[in-house]
Amino acid sequence: EFQVEKQVSGVPGTVNLRYPDMLRSANVEGEVLVQFVVDTSGRADLSQLKVLRSSHDLFTAAVKNAIGQMRFYPAEIGGRKVKQLVQQPFNFTLTK
Repeated sequence: EFQVEKQVSGVPGTVNLRYPDMLRSANVEGEVLVQFVVDTSGRADLSQLKVLRSSHDLFTAAVKNAIGQMRFYPAEIGGRKVKQLVQQPFNFTLTK
């Protein structure tokens, strides 16, 4: 098992997480926890996406849609870009 020297990090401004209208109008908040692999090009491998926990299916759909558009700085070992497994929570909160 390799220890990465540089962890995966998100590229600022690449998250387009859309709050589901139906849940917003019902004042429903929630969270989705997903696990996925970020490849060496900085993209999420959607074929390996797993939803570990979700408070609503509409939140899950919003996260799946957003992850496909997100960009990351890939992990590195010895200056080489490598794939890394990532767990990331997405919180849906309404500002009062």
